[in-house]
Amino acid sequence: MYSFDQLVIGYSPSRKVCGPISGQIHEGDFIALLGANGAGKTTLLKTLSGLLIPFSGHCNIEDKPLISYSKKSMARLISIVLTHRFNLGHVSVEEFIAFGRYPYTNWKASMNSEDHRIINDSIAMVELDTLKTEKLDVLSDGNFQKALIARALAQDTKYIFLDEPTVHLDLRNKIMIFNLLKKLTRKTGKGMVMASHDLDLLIQLADRIWIMDEDQLISGIPEDLMLSGQIEKALGSSEYDLMKRRIIPDQSKGLVKVEGSNTLSGWVRHAFPRMGYVLSDQADMLVSVKNDVILFDHPQGQSQHKTIESLLNQLKEYEELLTI
Repeated sequence: MYSFDQLVIGYSPSRKVCGPISGQIHEGDFIALLGANGAGKTTLLKTLSGLLIPFSGHCNIEDKPLISYSKKSMARLISIVLTHRFNLGHVSVEEFIAFGRYPYTNWKASMNSEDHRIINDSIAMVELDTLKTEKLDVLSDGNFQKALIARALAQDTKYIFLDEPTVHLDLRNKIMIFNLLKKLTRKTGKGMVMASHDLDLLIQLADRIWIMDEDQLISGIPEDLMLSGQIEKALGSSEYDLMKRRIIPDQSKGLVKVEGSNTLSGWVRHAFPRMGYVLSDQADMLVSVKNDVILFDHPQGQSQHKTIESLLNQLKEYEELLTI
């Protein structure tokens, strides 16, 4: 177990970021670290990984102080993935990921068949097989981020700290990485802490959430933190419904009633709030969805539509009539 107690963290005595805070990371934990910009998420991850020294407090792995480990021993226990991009010249993707095996090699950096297996497995897990001979400096930001994650996987440590590892990734790759990290915690017992702003995904996957807010670290499972309002307090906005995980648009144009129970009717209901309307059973405007046909009844008449775009164009015409 990794534990930290009464940590006060920052970059200088005059730049305290947060603390005192305490927490634990158990085997197999997948922990999401949340907080507003500037709350200290990166600072905490750097402190837990040994890159920064806390002003006060203690970090321990298996009841042994973190500062008592040699650099090589620490590199076999902890890996960290940061967000910044750096230039390593003409190093290939495979060579870069192989750096993760250096804590296990001799002074010649000689690698055996097991090292190469782990490197290849790490490349495959982040789906970089076809790019492993490419030079690191020509990768897109998203693929560079995947290479950083693969290097941490190749390091094969007990604890992995990740600072917004999916910031440059598209949705498919974000989901792939999140699912991969979740599976790894289950399969290998690694403890992971990941700072991210992808709240919608993390609520579904994280075993535990840490929230950095107002000089404290709040810890709990996602469901309890949502129900207690603590996530809302730390990260909420009057323009976003956290419980429904939906933006709250301006809805000042009027009321509309939508009838129907199929998929098409669900997307019709999705469209009207975006257009500024409130869904209500008391509305004068009625939209009925039957199979793949949309019927639009309003005080000026009725129209029939095959697409939601056609419906919304008719709605705009009706709005123009009201302004004449």
